[in-house]
Amino acid sequence: MLSKKIESALNGQVAIEASSNKPLAMASWAENQGLQGTAAFLYRHSDEERLHMLKLIKFINERGGCAVVPALKQPSTKYKGITDVFQALLDHETIVTNEIDGVVICLKEKDHTTHNFMQWYVGEQIEEEALARTLIDKLNLIGNDKGGLYLFDRDLEGMQRRRGRECERRQEAVIDQQSTRAPGGAFVIHGQGQSPPMRRGCSSPESIRRCFSCAWLK
Repeated sequence: MLSKKIESALNGQVAIEASSNKPLAMASWAENQGLQGTAAFLYRHSDEERLHMLKLIKFINERGGCAVVPALKQPSTKYKGITDVFQALLDHETIVTNEIDGVVICLKEKDHTTHNFMQWYVGEQIEEEALARTLIDKLNLIGNDKGGLYLFDRDLEGMQRRRGRECERRQEAVIDQQSTRAPGGAFVIHGQGQSPPMRRGCSSPESIRRCFSCAWLK
């Protein structure tokens, strides 16, 4: 059973993760600029943030709390350029990290279950901040070179395709090893309290469904 303090803190994190509309707006901007690889990266990033929010909502409710779905503010749709987009993405990820670090009351409240649950988010944020910084560094090296920007965008698209394939192979392995078919054909992961095996790179509706939905079916 969640304490009121932890429930409030987790709902605050839900509100932060709900801001997946920010990278979604960035993806729309990139697509309108003809940056298909960048758009694909940001669309997928937006999907992942929404899944992070859903995972939190499910956890709060399963622990006896009441998850609150917040209202969303319209994100910025104007950027000076692609470097500005990724700087805004890094700033956003830094805010998310700071909020996660703020959920330190888990240990004060001796709620080790919630503390362990949040470690997954800590690992994700380390990855996401590092990736955003790497991409900004590359863009700074490219500068105003249009040929370099073309190659950057193409490489980003290729990276996402590789990660998508890797994720689908990983999810197939997880399902083969840990799941059975429930009535109606749904996958059921054995054991309780397992977190969905979501990883960066999930793109297709099928892989996203496996990453999140299957692990929560009872």
